[in-house]
Amino acid sequence: MRQYPSALLSLLLLTTVATAQKVKVEFDRSEDFRQHVTWAWHPETAPPQPTIRMDADLADEIVRSAVEGKLLDLGYRKVPVEEADFLVTYILSSIAEVDTTHYDPGNSPWAQGSYGHWRPFFEGETATSVIRKGMLIVDFVDARDKTLFWRGMAEQVLKEKPASEKDARKIVGKAINKLLKRYPRYQSQ
Repeated sequence: MRQYPSALLSLLLLTTVATAQKVKVEFDRSEDFRQHVTWAWHPETAPPQPTIRMDADLADEIVRSAVEGKLLDLGYRKVPVEEADFLVTYILSSIAEVDTTHYDPGNSPWAQGSYGHWRPFFEGETATSVIRKGMLIVDFVDARDKTLFWRGMAEQVLKEKPASEKDARKIVGKAINKLLKRYPRYQSQ
């Protein structure tokens, strides 16, 4: 009976870890980030892929409003494309990964039969699960020479049930905040 609460606690911890956002940022260390003050959406930003389990127009609006809000908070000005110092583009998609785990006590040196006889291979169990991950990639491109100078990537395991609009806004907003916290100009302020 005593093991039940600890098993439940372990399950809750694993669930929490599995749904946490992973964030990664890459940037050109030779770039002078202070020169980038105005921005615009890259005219060739593709709409979200249909695999995201949400209306593409709604997903586009959620990402754009989160990015625009955070850049405004950081002091960047949105201008027409011709006047921008840098262009912003993003990719929003989801992928399915298959996770297979095989447990075979017969191959373990601790589980050998009497007199060291090996147990048959087929005694084990195999568990297969599909894990759906959502990914958001945000790119900042220099408007003059069209070179990528900053990229932020956020990844999160998605729940079985698609997120509501309110939850999607919260998740995307959190990801954008985490990503732009790592933007070099923001760190130096």
